[in-house]
Amino acid sequence: MTKKIEEHIKDNLNNTKNYVIALSGGVDSAVLAKIASENTEKLRSVFVRHNQEHSEDLEKAANSIAKKLKIKHKVLDSPLELGSSETKMREVRYELLFKELKMERFF
Repeated sequence: MTKKIEEHIKDNLNNTKNYVIALSGGVDSAVLAKIASENTEKLRSVFVRHNQEHSEDLEKAANSIAKKLKIKHKVLDSPLELGSSETKMREVRYELLFKELKMERFF
């Protein structure tokens, strides 16, 4: 199954496009970042600091992953308070990601 997922990701990358990965510090986004970094140079990652329990640990993990993979990485701050729902965090994360993509030149 892992090889199938890896092949699917590779098949959907286009070296003429720019990519940004929301690097959470967890396994799923780390695997995606690793596969993408091995198959395109037009890649960067962002971590959204949601101010939740364990956020500091996840941020450290995301920073470490990006550094190991040599990916341009940025941390974005969220206005959320401790105890916010997963749904609210997702909404804010997408809003911040889209805003970031519009405001900053990719490379």
